[in-house]
Formats: sequence, structure tokens, C-alpha cells
Amino acid sequence: MCFAFGLRLLGFWEILTAGNHFIYALNVSMGFSKPMAGTYSFGSDMTHVFGHLILALWLINGAANVARFIYPEPRSQKDKSTANASDTWFAFGLRLLGFWEILTAGNHFIYGLNVSMGFTKPMAGTYSFGSEITHVFGHLILALWLIKWAPNIARFIYREPPPQKDESAANSSESATPSI
Repeated sequence: MCFAFGLRLLGFWEILTAGNHFIYALNVSMGFSKPMAGTYSFGSDMTHVFGHLILALWLINGAANVARFIYPEPRSQKDKSTANASDTWFAFGLRLLGFWEILTAGNHFIYGLNVSMGFTKPMAGTYSFGSEITHVFGHLILALWLIKWAPNIARFIYREPPPQKDESAANSSESATPSI
């Protein structure tokens, strides 16, 4: 179960990585970044976006199957406390990733300030002030989404399975009633 939890967190990390490549693609398309020959382009960044999203879906949706394949163990009945602990820890992990995104935004903000104040002179094909500020806002949006919506995301990922009808209980209750 802990392994599946880790795989799902990695899946969300892949979503964040896809978002980062999407921001790079926006920078290129808006003219904030001018890629040098042989480096990333809009097309290559969009390829990264779709690749990371496919990995994310596989990690999030297939985590339990992958965990059972790697660590086979007998299935036992899950009580509510285990499910609640799973989604609580998963929400905690998502919030940690949200704070990591805030730190990443801060890093881009500082680099943008360095460029705007002339402390750093970007070379041709590197990031401009506008490019860095685009990264700041993109990472802050992801951070706020993760921090605010972590419990909802966790409940979605660890949703309760629908109750199954127990036919043996229904048959035993019919036989327990006396016939007239």
C-alpha cells in the first residue's frame, strides 16, 4: 500500500513536470524565450507535456496493480481507518508538493529580478524577465491548487469502492424467518 501511495505521488509529480514544460512552450510561443538551434522548441516541449501526462495517468491509475505485481501480498479487508489514513497521507504529500512549487516559483522570481536589475545578462536563447515571471505565476497557480485542493484530490484518488451485495447474508435471513 505504501508503494502504491508513492507511485501515485510520483504520478502527480509527472503532472507538475508536464505543467512546467507547458509553461516553457508558452514562453516560446509568446516570444519570451528564443530557443537556440538544437535546443527545445514549442513542438518538443509539447511532446514532453503529453509524454509526462501519459506517465502520470499510468502511475495514478495503475499504482495498485503495479504495487501488487512488485510486492504481491494477500488481500485483506480494508477497514475505514486504513482508507482514511491513506487519503490523509496522500493529501499531506500533495500539500508538500504544493510548497515545493512555491519554492520553485521563488527561485524563478529571484532569477527574474536578477535579469531585470542587470545582475544577470541572459545569453541569446535563454530566459528573459517575462519568461521568468510566467514561470512564477504558473508555479504559484499549481501550488495554490495543490495546497487548497489536496483533500479533494486525495478523496478522488482513494474513493471508496461501491458496496457489494452479500448473497450469503440474504439467503441466511430468508431461512431464519419461520414459514407459515
